[in-house]
Amino acid sequence: MGSNDGPRVRMSDFKPLSEADAKRMSRKQLKFCEGLAEKSKDLIRTRQAQIFKFGKILLGIQAGGLTSIAAACRADPGWCLDQIDAGVLP
Repeated sequence: MGSNDGPRVRMSDFKPLSEADAKRMSRKQLKFCEGLAEKSKDLIRTRQAQIFKFGKILLGIQAGGLTSIAAACRADPGWCLDQIDAGVLP
């Protein structure tokens, strides 16, 4: 995982969360956020909510060794989060 020290964005409008975040945000990052389609924003919001709700479960499954479900969750954490959210995985 990368560092988590970049500028933060508000999930409601994808603008910098604070003045300090606005100062740290590059033009490229700002344009990226402005250019996101509503469908992409919704997916980001969904994944963020799933990580907060199921993050420990996801990490536990991914650490499950060589089982096929662990490998699938390592390869596509988004799919895995959807399965956990739907109640398919523990």
